[in-house]
Amino acid sequence: MADENEENKEELPKVAEEHLIKDADIQELKETVQKEEEQLEHIHQDEQKIERKLTRHEQKELERKKREDEHRKAELERVHKKQTKKIVTWFIIIVVLAGIGWWVVETIRNAEPPYMPAPGHYHALLDMEVCGKKVDLPRVPPGQGHFGTALLHTHDDNIVHVEGQAFKKEEIMLGRFMDAIGVPFAENQLFDKHNGDVCEEGGKPGKLKMFVNDKPNNDFRNYVILSTEDAQQQVIKLVFAPE
Repeated sequence: MADENEENKEELPKVAEEHLIKDADIQELKETVQKEEEQLEHIHQDEQKIERKLTRHEQKELERKKREDEHRKAELERVHKKQTKKIVTWFIIIVVLAGIGWWVVETIRNAEPPYMPAPGHYHALLDMEVCGKKVDLPRVPPGQGHFGTALLHTHDDNIVHVEGQAFKKEEIMLGRFMDAIGVPFAENQLFDKHNGDVCEEGGKPGKLKMFVNDKPNNDFRNYVILSTEDAQQQVIKLVFAPE
């Protein structure tokens, strides 16, 4: 029994030493693990920093692309507006030109041909009488070759001269000629005499009558000067006299 106790006393220090060794190993292992965990934490933090840096870079890149896209979009809108404005302008021009073209075609199609197809030169003799007295046409003003217009005039010869081209018959009516030379003339008036005025001789009221080649004519101002080879072939007579 005593021998066993002695053996046990000798074994106890050995067991304790073994336990101490194991505890030391465990502590060392814990420290190693802690260091590794700290290193991993540092690595993780570094990775987060790198990730944050990459994210900022990406955000800047995205913002740059966004600005480029907005600029491109604005440029496309500007070009689109410009093209649209150009299209609208050309459309308006085409419509206006088409309208003008249509108007010209319709005008030409519906236009009456000129009354005189070409310039002409012919005459009519104008004989006027007021209360039994012959009255000449007004004299040509000094220094002028004719009295009236280029188309309708006289040369101190009591003859109506038609020289040129009349596009409308109204241009060569007797009333137009009388207006050009300043002679008051209507269906009821010649010079200062109106229908109903009394002539000095006879004391009776007078009336204006018109004849062409000795035949009564009631056209008066609307009489169109005809194209004749000689003035004697077209004799217009205006007579204001008592009935």
